[in-house]
Amino acid sequence: MVFSFAAGTALAEGNWLSADDFRARVVGDVVQTEDAESGALFGHEFFQKGNRVTWRYPDGRCLYGAWWAVGETICYRYQGIAGLSCLRYALEGGKLIGHQWDPLLREAGDTGQRLHLTPMPARGMTCSGAPTS
Repeated sequence: MVFSFAAGTALAEGNWLSADDFRARVVGDVVQTEDAESGALFGHEFFQKGNRVTWRYPDGRCLYGAWWAVGETICYRYQGIAGLSCLRYALEGGKLIGHQWDPLLREAGDTGQRLHLTPMPARGMTCSGAPTS
């Protein structure tokens, strides 16, 4: 799925992070990603210099990709996955929260899934099994 971008407003708790603010919070770290409502673990991402990123599923398989900013929206593209995944990030109650960002769904009243991201200082990530790409 490919997203188009439109101006939007931040959710009630705060303003969207700029790309520079997001980069300062995540590059060099592994970030644990969970559903903000249920706490279900989705996986971990290792944010590297040069906007490279590695996603690791809970079973240890990995995807390799890149991220970039379009205004206050951060988009990801992973090898072997069609389309983009785009989010906007904000601090809510001191926590880094990602909000799926698809303007077409938002126009229909769907605010998208909320993700809780917890940076965990690390120097890389180990992947198991065959890489997913």
